[in-house]
Amino acid sequence: MSRLLRHLEDIVGEENVTDDEEVLWAYARDQNWPFVPPMRPDYVVRPQSREEVQAVMRLAYRERIPVIPYSAGINVRGLCIPTQGGIILDMRKMNRILEINTEMMACIIEPGVTIAQLASECLKYNVRPAVPGCPATASAVANYMLRGLYHHQWKDGIENVLSLEVVLPNGEVLYTGSWGFPNSPGPYSRYGQGPDLTGLFQNQPGTMGVVTKMCAKLYPYCELKDWVVAGYDDLNELVRVILEFGKYEIGTSCMGMHWLGFAMIFSGRAEDVFEFKGTWGEYVVTLAIEGTEETKGRMEWEKEMAEKIVKNSNYVAGGEIFPVPEDMVNEMTYPRDVASWFRLGSYYAVPFFAQISRAPIYHEETRKLWLKHGLDYDTCGWFIAPFDYCKHGQICYYEVETWFDPTKEEDRQKLINFTEEYHRKIIEMGAYAYFRPNPGNMSAALPLMGNYAKLWKAIKDLIDPHDIMNPGKVFV
Repeated sequence: MSRLLRHLEDIVGEENVTDDEEVLWAYARDQNWPFVPPMRPDYVVRPQSREEVQAVMRLAYRERIPVIPYSAGINVRGLCIPTQGGIILDMRKMNRILEINTEMMACIIEPGVTIAQLASECLKYNVRPAVPGCPATASAVANYMLRGLYHHQWKDGIENVLSLEVVLPNGEVLYTGSWGFPNSPGPYSRYGQGPDLTGLFQNQPGTMGVVTKMCAKLYPYCELKDWVVAGYDDLNELVRVILEFGKYEIGTSCMGMHWLGFAMIFSGRAEDVFEFKGTWGEYVVTLAIEGTEETKGRMEWEKEMAEKIVKNSNYVAGGEIFPVPEDMVNEMTYPRDVASWFRLGSYYAVPFFAQISRAPIYHEETRKLWLKHGLDYDTCGWFIAPFDYCKHGQICYYEVETWFDPTKEEDRQKLINFTEEYHRKIIEMGAYAYFRPNPGNMSAALPLMGNYAKLWKAIKDLIDPHDIMNPGKVFV
């Protein structure tokens, strides 16, 4: 038995640490394995408290051992692959919901709490968390830290974190937001004294510390739901309609997508997906309108405005308000049932943030590059999700997506070649940022980011001078 293994067993107990090779290989790859080479850790450690996390971090800091925080095991794009070995810090046993506070509209949770667990508990209080379009077993903490894509993003935005309890690489504890202010009654404000330290730890997967508690926003639960769906052949017209919705703050969620993405959501069988082509036009926009008995008047006005905007546009099909399909109601109350998303094979996506009015430019450049690499354009999905400032065109989520057979080496290599060139193309097209920082895209972006990247790296070096926190994920 190694000396390090004995130390880890002393911290978390023999049953909560392993160097068994069969177990280690289970952590060596994720959903994105066709593009990220597998790499196994040296140890898997399952802490049950902040104090145990602190002790593990002190040991790792002293011994210069890489540590990769791992919240619930629903990982994509290689963000938790231990590229330099080390310790996988599996947080799934830290799964307590510590508080649901309907007065402050906030919850306090540990990193092992899943989205489904949190959503179910919140319903008992007639509130909801931000519900992302991801599997039900994903960690709420991890998703919020990485600014996920939420079904209610139009009005709620993508910032759902208020305050954090973070164990730093040296084992010390940091409280952010109002949690860090003396005699504060609680962690219910993102902004304490000085800079926004909560934001400092977001969108850089486990590279500066380990979140052991989070205070996150809650929202009223809306029992009344309707939506409008309209199809377009002109992407410029679809963008104009989305901006009109945003201008009047209509609805709680708005998404524009290529017909393939819409068909993947609503076609019952795999063989039905491509039968959908041409029935609603090339692109589809959906707008969810939600409310309560108390806000029914506002909801009726939103429905009237939504129909008016669509009717005054050059739409191909749809345009009427009708009840949200049951599977979509469930998805907006609980997280996504992802089984249907794998009907056509393994799921692949490259997402980024950019200006919504430039969507036709991004779309055309994506199409040309897709065809350049010999890929079938009928299998190229396109997804647009506006966020809270979309009414001014300030931020929008874009995604190019497809489904493929990972056992076919030729298809996999085509996607690898496309991705490598697309990472550079995204920057060339003028995107604001990538949706997730990972080695593939950050290696393309960082050399072009000037003093922004230099300051980011300096902060990383200050907090993690031995570079033990998930090394290789951002600065490669």
